[in-house]
Amino acid sequence: MRHFFIIILLTFYHFVMAQKPTMQVWTDAWHSAHAETFKNVYSEDALIFPPSKPGIQGNISILEFMKGGLGKVDVIFEVENKVISGNLAFESGFFKDIEFSGKKIIGEGKYAVTWILENDIWKVKCHTWSMPVKH
Repeated sequence: MRHFFIIILLTFYHFVMAQKPTMQVWTDAWHSAHAETFKNVYSEDALIFPPSKPGIQGNISILEFMKGGLGKVDVIFEVENKVISGNLAFESGFFKDIEFSGKKIIGEGKYAVTWILENDIWKVKCHTWSMPVKH
């Protein structure tokens, strides 16, 4: 049954990512805590710039950095700006870290993402965010 769920999740991931860039895919992969799915949200040579830490390059290194938090809280993104031009897109807005109960906001901040369309799949090319303000 678990393999069936993973196949459905990956199918959904590919369908949504081919349609338009959306951080909902990131949120779904983060929430499911499925490492391979989360890694593949990022392009192979993606960059992240976490607050107060050095930049990290490559989806494998990004996964290593992030996997301790996978599935620990929900992260909800609220898009403020999005521009799509050809195979690139830029998005910025606000995020909220929310307890799995969906009721308590733990922290809030700002984010920016650059997307790239690779083989009909939108992937995160560059991702940065502010230190969440704790509640």
